[in-house]
Amino acid sequence: MDDPKIIQLVKSLLGATREGRLRWSPNRTADRFTLSLEHANIAVEREFCDTDEGTRADHWLFLQDDQGKVIKSAFFLGEDAPEPLIVELYDAARDSATGVPEIIDKLIHEIEVSRSAV
Repeated sequence: MDDPKIIQLVKSLLGATREGRLRWSPNRTADRFTLSLEHANIAVEREFCDTDEGTRADHWLFLQDDQGKVIKSAFFLGEDAPEPLIVELYDAARDSATGVPEIIDKLIHEIEVSRSAV
């Protein structure tokens, strides 16, 4: 993907997601996470493909209008995509949608409390 606007969007989404300003939602599709904003809905998706070299993880970014119609899509081929930030965005969106950081914080707290109780 070499569209500078899409690359800028991915960077903005990643930064805001990491800062906790955006909250992604899980989708019916296991490897797809969505975000609803004022001007569009965004989805990030991972798809595994079998190749002669093994399994490859490709990523998609979809922009949808308020009716759910895809108005722009971007495909990122494999883990060595020209813009690896899409992989980081996918991971950040998944963590946001599933609450993984909060779960990890609770686990750390629980372990620390149990250590001090002994």
